[in-house]
Amino acid sequence: MNVRAFLSTVAALLATGALAACGDASMTAGAPAPEAGTTPQPEAGSGPDAATITPRPDLCADLALGGKPVSELELASNAPPPLGGEIAPGAYDLVEANVYSGPPPPGSSGGDGEGSTTRLTGRIVQGTLVITPFELRGVEASSEAGADAGLTPPRARAALYRVEGTSLIETEVCPATVLPAGVPFSLVGGGLALFTDATHRLLYVRRP
Repeated sequence: MNVRAFLSTVAALLATGALAACGDASMTAGAPAPEAGTTPQPEAGSGPDAATITPRPDLCADLALGGKPVSELELASNAPPPLGGEIAPGAYDLVEANVYSGPPPPGSSGGDGEGSTTRLTGRIVQGTLVITPFELRGVEASSEAGADAGLTPPRARAALYRVEGTSLIETEVCPATVLPAGVPFSLVGGGLALFTDATHRLLYVRRP
């Protein structure tokens, strides 16, 4: 089988969901999974598409939520800039979830300074990260604003990563394979803040 045919076969498996079920031993293609912490750091743009990235369903297995559910808080300010830092391996639990709506306009009831108003969004989030030098494994459950059904079932994901400036360059390998993407971050005291987009920030604290 030539390279083009091989890549087409892998892409077809991904499209049909054969490689999407996290924790399915059949996805290892008969080869033993590398031990945690031994996978080389990913290189951004190293392959033409996600089909060339090796799935790692083993990294999504046996992840358990820790800590407590936290209420998402909306802040009338701009998000702080990412600062980067040196991430210590370990288990981290979510302690704070923030969404930034931008400072209120001058003269409004919110005042003219950043951070002058806050409110709960109604969304509840619980999450845990397990980090090694090259792997980031996470599990999260949430309840959308106004929902009465409680938290969703925990959802696991895993990525290989490297640090580039103030961003984690993550290559997701479970439950799906995704091309590398940058996630801005900051080390804040004993916590790790991840900026999931321009207005959302999650703060995790490392367990003793």
